[in-house]
Amino acid sequence: MVVRVCEEASKSKILAELIVATDDLRIKKIVEKFGYQARLTAKDCPSGTDRVAEIAASRAGDIFVNIQGDQPFLPPGLIRQVVKPLLSSSGIKMTTIATRISDQHQLTNPGIVKVVLDKNNFALYFSRSSVPYSTPHASRFTPYYYKHLGIYAYTKDFLALFRQLGPSRLEKIERLEQLRVLENGYRIKVVKTNLDTIAIDTKKDLEKVRKLATDEHG
Repeated sequence: MVVRVCEEASKSKILAELIVATDDLRIKKIVEKFGYQARLTAKDCPSGTDRVAEIAASRAGDIFVNIQGDQPFLPPGLIRQVVKPLLSSSGIKMTTIATRISDQHQLTNPGIVKVVLDKNNFALYFSRSSVPYSTPHASRFTPYYYKHLGIYAYTKDFLALFRQLGPSRLEKIERLEQLRVLENGYRIKVVKTNLDTIAIDTKKDLEKVRKLATDEHG
């Protein structure tokens, strides 16, 4: 699965370097066997962003992208989309991506993270719950329901700050590392996209992805 993510991510022309950050030697060996770079990180990293921050601390570069290892059908175009705001505004330090939620299952599924945006498309909150709450007088699928796709981009200095902050209360409650940023008063720019991804969080997700991979190869 991780190798498949590497294959898709490597199609993006905006990446200068692609590194798999892992604390598992078995993953490192498999990744390198297929010709990709891998680096071992500390086993006690509390989140994927902390893992990226550890790598960034010893690498050259101003912008780093966090691509989840459980999204084998990641559209490479998302990488350019998530990086673009960092290139156009020095005031933006962290970005992520969201797409419209279009069915009830996604809205109620805790494996699908929801994000609420302000009028300038900065994140107000992320949750595994259905947010914002829809009153009986509201349309069930208003433009305010967005699925968070779990790909991030950050400046190098913000990654160092994130690591220093340490896990926050809301982050621990929801098990969402991006809440560490919001809880400490920083902002996350959210890019809206029509693209989507499939993350593998359950056995059912794995079965779905295996079927897609089988269909893809005939």
